[in-house]
Amino acid sequence: MRVRLAAMGQLEKDFGGGRFDFEFPPDSTLADLLVKIGDDFSGRLPESLWNRAERKFRGAVVMMSDGAALRDPAQPLKDGQEILIFKVLVGG
Repeated sequence: MRVRLAAMGQLEKDFGGGRFDFEFPPDSTLADLLVKIGDDFSGRLPESLWNRAERKFRGAVVMMSDGAALRDPAQPLKDGQEILIFKVLVGG
């Protein structure tokens, strides 16, 4: 199955691009995508953003698909799914 990751805003610079297509076997999960992100991008991502040991994002980074936040690593991926990833900005 094919899944697209779309890095938005500052993350586009951190990832070295904005859109990435990945192939996964059926029954893959968000955890599999996080492993792929670690394998392909951890050398580019600042330590303040990516926890290399735990293969997860630090801070206010949100992954969304179909209008819902993706938080559960066991969440199944779907063929053709686009996952947006962005930093949440706060301030006044």
